[in-house]
Amino acid sequence: MTENAVGEFLAALRKSKGYTQQEVADHLGVSNKTVSSWETGASCPDISMLPALAELYEVTCDEIVRGRRLPAEGEKPARAKREKALTRLLQKQKADLATVCWIAVGLAALGAILTFTVGFAALESLIGFFVGLIAIAASVVTGAVGVRRIRFAAVGEIAGNGVQKFARSLDKAMLLIACADAAAFGLILPHATAPVHTGLDTEWLGGCIACALLGGIVCLLIGIPVCIYRQKTALAFPPEEESAAQREERLRALQAVKLSQWRFRHILLMIALPFAIFSLSAALLAALPSAIYYPMYSYSYTSFHTTLTSLQTPSGPFASEKYTLLGEQPFEGEEDRWESVFLFEEFPETYRDDYRTEETAEGTRVTVYKYRAAVENTGEHIEFYAYDPELQGGLRSIFAFYRGENEPCEVVLEVAPTLPEQREMHEKQNLSDALSWAALAALAAALLSLGIDIPLYIKKERAFRKDPSKKARANKEG
Repeated sequence: MTENAVGEFLAALRKSKGYTQQEVADHLGVSNKTVSSWETGASCPDISMLPALAELYEVTCDEIVRGRRLPAEGEKPARAKREKALTRLLQKQKADLATVCWIAVGLAALGAILTFTVGFAALESLIGFFVGLIAIAASVVTGAVGVRRIRFAAVGEIAGNGVQKFARSLDKAMLLIACADAAAFGLILPHATAPVHTGLDTEWLGGCIACALLGGIVCLLIGIPVCIYRQKTALAFPPEEESAAQREERLRALQAVKLSQWRFRHILLMIALPFAIFSLSAALLAALPSAIYYPMYSYSYTSFHTTLTSLQTPSGPFASEKYTLLGEQPFEGEEDRWESVFLFEEFPETYRDDYRTEETAEGTRVTVYKYRAAVENTGEHIEFYAYDPELQGGLRSIFAFYRGENEPCEVVLEVAPTLPEQREMHEKQNLSDALSWAALAALAAALLSLGIDIPLYIKKERAFRKDPSKKARANKEG
């Protein structure tokens, strides 16, 4: 050991006792210059002075010669034994924690299995929901009580950064159990909507899985910030006895937690949130047309029976208003259908949407079809105007026959939807096309957002890592 080390050790001992150099000199019977030369390293105490110095400073002669305090006999073995015992304790607590996690997650899975078994197989979904809910509640209680017991048992025995690391493990385990319970609850939740003594169809399985994913995601979005906050709070307050190495390790862990907090916030706000908004918008817009869509050209024709007399009898505005036949012409070259144009001086507003009308100076022109069809069992032909508003959408087929002599001619018509219904179909078709294009645009926006936000996030994270002020603030807070 160097003289300077011995001198520094003597000076530190004197200051720890609160003595001045003159008081030490008077006690040892030397001058204060001699004491000063010992402490500056200019000279070393004579060997005959070592016992007096050791008695004065309550150290051993060996410690003065070495220039440092030495551990007492048996202290090293006791420390090693304590560290070994703490290691065994930590391993035991980790094993207990893993057991609690397996039991809690297993109970959550058991609740989902029981609900599915009772709901889908026994057709008692409501009973299955409550059975599964009991198992999930048992999982929650097991996880909360087990993790809390382990936390109190460990904190009292494990000191320093060891307890901080284990506390982080406890938080992660609790988050895992909470996510499993939330997902299991979402999985069985649709069964609660079933009436008593009924079961859900397997078509509900997709909805159950969607609810499970939603429950797990919501739990993660709530649990991750809570875990990060707890870790940051624990690392911000150092333990009472902390070595330089432990402090450096704690500050590194604190900086890692700060980085995790930054990552979660920016991934959520920069990447996940815009992508989720655009994707959900696209899914919603894509699903809406299936609820409002009516094919434009595949009309649902309706068959009904009537008589030729009824068809030839004026109805609607033709039965109540005066009109004049202006002319007829074949419809697009068809021989059995004509377009007939009538002129009404006054046309009722209540029928305006039911017919093809055109306002002119002379009055209202109304175009209706005139049909000609063969009677199956006589070879004759019948003709009639489509007076009825129900016939304005068009006919696909006409079947006419006589049941017997002196019987009215019966006619079977396949009638297309009325003009108002066809207009509604066109409007819904146009809306469906607009929503489909909007869904594609939202999906493209989601992909564009993803392509822009990921490189931007990477750039910001690199800047965050390189910013020295972040580390300075972290060290200051530590």
